[in-house]
Parts: sequence; structure tokens; C-alpha cells
Amino acid sequence: MQLVQSNEVNGSYHMEKEGLRSINKMIDYGLNVAALVTDRHRQIGKWIRENLPNVKHYYDVWHFAK
Repeated sequence: MQLVQSNEVNGSYHMEKEGLRSINKMIDYGLNVAALVTDRHRQIGKWIRENLPNVKHYYDVWHFAK
């Protein structure tokens, strides 16, 4: 698991992308990642589709209500 603070990177998009690096580490260690919940950044969705095709991607419900 990786905790990334927004002040460590340039905004929330970069924060999520940095956090996604830990997903690859989990998969490398043999963990089965079935689902992932993120903000509604198009670039993040694209990255997940291209790099994690077997992982179900959901959007955080808080961002729909915002």
C-alpha cells in the first residue's frame, strides 16, 4: 500500500498516477487485484485500461455527487 499526499506531487491527477505504481508492485508480488476505485480522471481510466486490463475500474461515488 502506498500513501501519497497531494503536496508531494503536482495535483490530484499526479497523486493518483503515483499511487498506481504500487498496484504493479502488488501484482508483481502475486496479489490478485480485482477492482480499483479512483477519481474520474480520464487519463487514469485510460492508464488502467491499457495497463491493467483484467482489473475492474470504479469511480469514487463522492465525485459523482460533487
